[in-house]
Amino acid sequence: MEKEVIYKSFDEVLRAFLDKDDRMHRHGRDNDWWYASSLGTCKRQHYMRRMGLEKSNKKQFRIRFVGKDGTAGHEWRETAAKSMGVVVGAEERLVDEKVRYKGRYDLLINLHNKLVLLDIKTQRPEAFFYRSRKAPGEKVPEFQKLQLASYIYFARRKYPDLKEGRIYYVDRGGGCREEFIFNFDDKMFKKVLDELNYLNTCWEKKLIPPALEKKDWKCRFCDFKDACKEVDKNKLNFNKTLQTYGKQIK
Repeated sequence: MEKEVIYKSFDEVLRAFLDKDDRMHRHGRDNDWWYASSLGTCKRQHYMRRMGLEKSNKKQFRIRFVGKDGTAGHEWRETAAKSMGVVVGAEERLVDEKVRYKGRYDLLINLHNKLVLLDIKTQRPEAFFYRSRKAPGEKVPEFQKLQLASYIYFARRKYPDLKEGRIYYVDRGGGCREEFIFNFDDKMFKKVLDELNYLNTCWEKKLIPPALEKKDWKCRFCDFKDACKEVDKNKLNFNKTLQTYGKQIK
């Protein structure tokens, strides 16, 4: 029997696909790690994600569409780099069980006979414009540098000659690009390990880390904003928070 078509618009088809895709990824998510993509951001949000708390703030479809369009942009650039023969590695998973770290870099490429780890950041035109007009030392946010440094630190175990990292920004609307080069020292790698060790200490002691001292616009879109408020308002501990907002940890 032919499946009944229930969609009234193409946009409805796409929204249904995103919901289906989210359900598939939710069931397969491994909450036993700290992820590179959350380093340098709110430690409490990172911690609550690992706790497996139910999300109280579903992402708007507009934001989810932007994410998928960004992924599509990554894919054609990766295809182009492979076609030009410069790719050494792509979308490689990095894992360290000791500090419970997981990350996945975009591209490892050969530029002028040296290894370069590349992180591609696609941005909407307004965000690209706002960021690119900042002072030279502020054009790349600190948390993105920290994430890039983590990729390099853990990737060097397999690629000991790797020293250089780059962040490549793309304006999705206007086609503008900016490329920034980084050669991190041990001080930056220590920041990566210090944050991972701090999170692990909190985890072992079942202490929920503090939220950002200065609230910003990202707090409004946090997946765990309801639980975060209750932790501060009613001084909920780890077990009470998990009982109220979470699922059983493996």
